Amino acid sequence: MSTCSRINFRSHAHSWQDALPVGNGRSGLLFFGGLAEERLIVNHNSCWPPREQRVDPDDNLGQMLPKVRSLIRSGQPRQAEELWLTECRKAHMHNVGTDSCHPAAGISIAFKENGDVRRYRRWLEPRSGMVGAEWQETDGRQWKRRSWADRGHNILNWEQVSPTPVSGIISLDDVGTAAATVWTATTYPGIDPEGWAGTNVPVAQLVTVTIVYEGDTAVLSGSYTHGPGGWCVAVRTPGITWTNNQAVFHNSSKLVIKIAVSASTSEKPDTAELTKRLNLHVPESCSEHSK
Repeated sequence: MSTCSRINFRSHAHSWQDALPVGNGRSGLLFFGGLAEERLIVNHNSCWPPREQRVDPDDNLGQMLPKVRSLIRSGQPRQAEELWLTECRKAHMHNVGTDSCHPAAGISIAFKENGDVRRYRRWLEPRSGMVGAEWQETDGRQWKRRSWADRGHNILNWEQVSPTPVSGIISLDDVGTAAATVWTATTYPGIDPEGWAGTNVPVAQLVTVTIVYEGDTAVLSGSYTHGPGGWCVAVRTPGITWTNNQAVFHNSSKLVIKIAVSASTSEKPDTAELTKRLNLHVPESCSEHSK
C-alpha cells in the first residue's frame, strides 16, 4: 500500500455529497465506504441528455450586452446580472444551452457479515487520487477497501481484502429512476440530500435503460428519449457470475470490481469496446496509477 499523504474521515458517507470522488477526467465514481453495504455511483463527463426542444437564442438579447458591460465597468456586477437574467427570462432563454445531467449507474455491494467494528477510517490520497476505507474487528484483524481510476485504460477499480471470507450480493442499477432527478436547465440546480440534484424530473422520463449479463460481466446501456446519443457502463466481477441484476459471492476474502464507462451525445457507445477494455491489465500501485 502507498505511503502517500492522506485525508481521513471517521465515518462512511450517508449521502452522495459526502462521498469521496474518484476519477480521471472522463470517468468517475463516488465512494461511500459503507460497512454493511457499499455504494458506488458511476458517472461520465458526457452524460448529458438532450432537451426535448432546444430554443434558439433571441437576437434581441444581443442589444442588452452594451448595457450589461457598462454596469460591470461602473462597478455594478449585481445589477448587471439582474438585468441580464431578467431579459433572459422575458425571452424564455434562462441558462441557454445548458442540457440536463444525470448519473450513469449505481453499484451496491451488500455484505451478510457485519460484526463489531473499531477504528474505522475513510481516506483520500490527493496525490494519487486513490480513496479507501479501513477498520478493525474486535480481535484486531484489519479490513481494507480501496478505489482508484486508471488513466491509461480508462478503468474504474474497487477492491476489498478481508481477514475472514465474506458473502454477499453485488447489484447494478440506474440510480433509481423514481428517486434520481436531473437539472432541467430552467433554473440553477438544487442540492437534494435524498436524491441527485435538480428540479424533480424523473430520469425515467428522459432515458431508456437496459441491463444484460454474460458470465462475470454486466452491462447497463442507456439511450435518450428526445435525441441521439447514450451511455454504457460495463461491470466485471472476476470469478463471480451475474444472474439477473445481481452477482452473488460466497466466502470471498478478496473482492474485485472493474468498471468501464462510455457516453456520447451523438451516438450509442460501443459495448464490445468496453468489455474488451475490462480484460486489460490495470496497474495498482500509487506510483503507477498517479501518472
